Amino acid sequence: RKKERKKRKKKKERKERKRKKEIFKRFNSRITAFELVNKKNLKYLETLQNICSLKAN
Repeated sequence: RKKERKKRKKKKERKERKRKKEIFKRFNSRITAFELVNKKNLKYLETLQNICSLKAN
């Protein structure tokens, strides 16, 4: 009985580690996507600021 319980526990732990890795991968891909959007938005903001400063002069 102890061996069976130990096997189940190890299997469950392995599954949990795998699940955590998947969550981490998803978060990393979301971060990458947000960084790309952020870069785009910063470039757009810079362009708008340049346009505004040109009009002010």
